[in-house]
Amino acid sequence: MRIEWLFFMTLVFGIISMVTRKKYEVKDKENQLYFSPVFWKILYICFVITIIFSAIMMFMYKDVGISVFLIIMGLISVSAGWVIGRYKVILEKDELIIMHPIGKKRCIPVSKIKSIERNSNGGFKLIIKGEKTITLDAMLIGIEGFIEELYKKCS
Repeated sequence: MRIEWLFFMTLVFGIISMVTRKKYEVKDKENQLYFSPVFWKILYICFVITIIFSAIMMFMYKDVGISVFLIIMGLISVSAGWVIGRYKVILEKDELIIMHPIGKKRCIPVSKIKSIERNSNGGFKLIIKGEKTITLDAMLIGIEGFIEELYKKCS
């Protein structure tokens, strides 16, 4: 009976994650970086598929081992989809705001940016005076225009 509870808790967690995702969607795409919605859509589809197969294995074949494995994979995919959907980098006035999915929002004045370098993978590295370096992934949508706007504000 415990495996059924794990199954239903995973299902509820996934549904809550999919419903609350709309709250974090990007409304104003100007001066913002975010990951493509395709990533979290694929991850949520993987979640739905794993839940379906887990239910089939659990209720028809009574195979607990594979069901637990599929439930864990479903939790991982829905968690990754939630994290990808919440990550944003915003350029507002004279401030660079990095919204991490878990944890704090990081605000950095544009005047503290020492230099901007291109990585070998196509992304950018922002070197900041007295703080950690920020790496912007090449997969973020609108990164080229965002960096140009950041160059203008830094100059």
